[in-house]
Amino acid sequence: MLQYLCSNESNHSEVYQWVLNWLAYPIQHPGAKMQSAIVMHGGQGTGKNLFFEHYMEIFGLYATVLDQTALEDRFNADWAQKKLFILADEVLARQDMYHIKNRLKGFVTGKQIRVNPKNITAHEETNHMNIVFLSNEKMLIVLEDDDRRHCVIWVPPKQEDEFYQAVQEECRNGGVAALHHYLLNRDLGDFQPWTRPPMTQSKQDLIQLSLGSEARFFNEWIAGDLEHTNGRTIPFCPCLGSQLHEVYQDWCRKQYYATLLAA
Repeated sequence: MLQYLCSNESNHSEVYQWVLNWLAYPIQHPGAKMQSAIVMHGGQGTGKNLFFEHYMEIFGLYATVLDQTALEDRFNADWAQKKLFILADEVLARQDMYHIKNRLKGFVTGKQIRVNPKNITAHEETNHMNIVFLSNEKMLIVLEDDDRRHCVIWVPPKQEDEFYQAVQEECRNGGVAALHHYLLNRDLGDFQPWTRPPMTQSKQDLIQLSLGSEARFFNEWIAGDLEHTNGRTIPFCPCLGSQLHEVYQDWCRKQYYATLLAA
């Protein structure tokens, strides 16, 4: 199942092995804090949740699902206190959500986490949580050019129903225990919590999406990827500001960006 979920990347074998090591390390070293997170996104019904919800069962009460509402609630003890694994389902931290972006960054790599129970004084705990982000969205988090914290995977198209029925049947008949045994005994080689995730095309795409509209427009202009409404390529050359602004507005409409108003 996991191998299929990773199969859309050109370096899928490397990605698959890295993810297996990432999943196995905290099981072989209870309480280990990984210095990275997995971001798996793509179409609905592909099995993202199916796999990781069963993986989550290995941690019992020390794992939970996190959604957007819980993340933005100032009281977080129900999901942050004494947790080893967090499945962040449809949690978004786009450009306009700076407070969420910074909070998630602390969860992924921070040594301490602030726990704020309701009606009780907030306190800090050692951060042992490891996070997997799942989403159907293309743009779910903002990544910087030199990001070293995220393994980004865009899943392939949905399989036939029989495939998922077979996975469910296996899980009902000891599949989770078998997965636990495999991860517990997997040879990790020189893999460590700080081992960098492999670069993927999906990550490069997400980094590009994380840029502001002006930066993306400029990059496409330099690369010769801009087209006029008549289909002709727009050359990278000197021009009037009004001409460039007109082309930018047209590009924004195609990209679903809000255009900048002329000064």
